[in-house]
Amino acid sequence: MSLLLSILLCKLVLTVGFLSYAAWCDVKTRCTPNRTWVYFAPLAILLTCMETLIVGVSWQLFVSIGFTVMYALFVFYAKVVGGADSKALICIGLAFPFWPFTQTGGFSIMVFVGAAAYLMPLIIYSLIQKFCKREYSKKAPLMPFILASFITLMILWLAFLFC
Repeated sequence: MSLLLSILLCKLVLTVGFLSYAAWCDVKTRCTPNRTWVYFAPLAILLTCMETLIVGVSWQLFVSIGFTVMYALFVFYAKVVGGADSKALICIGLAFPFWPFTQTGGFSIMVFVGAAAYLMPLIIYSLIQKFCKREYSKKAPLMPFILASFITLMILWLAFLFC
């Protein structure tokens, strides 16, 4: 197995692990500890740096991370998501600033599939809130939807990779 594929699989396992823990905490207590993101972010940055040593750094990396952070902050301050959900989107953006392997293969249509998979939880979440008519403090947890959409996205990536 190539070193690049090993790094990407480590990023996948790391992300699914942290998102699973965050989803469990979100459902159980409606609160995800900040230490989750304090541990996740540096590991994601480390693995992304290792990946860029192999494939090279481009300006698109910084633009992608910048847009991810701006998007996460926008949806937080617009009160679409909570703080943990926003931090989760930032950490996912740090771990996967690009669709895997697009650094060497150019822009891929799969980037759009990835964007749709990240927007899907917000749409489902908004619909739940509309039909349940709950107050802001009693909203349904969003983290399980973020986890499910990330896993769906990675299944698509693995199918694309091995087929």
